[in-house]
Amino acid sequence: MVLSVGGMAFLRLDILPVAGAIGQEIIDVVAVLTIARAAWPPKELTDI
Repeated sequence: MVLSVGGMAFLRLDILPVAGAIGQEIIDVVAVLTIARAAWPPKELTDI
């Protein structure tokens, strides 16, 4: 979340807008992959 807000601030300040937009897209892809990984059940259930 902090990375996303930082990317938006970077874009808002017009500091290298293209790099900021690409960075924001990378952050979004990582967030979606993290959510997808959390949704998959684990291969092994342990009680440790």
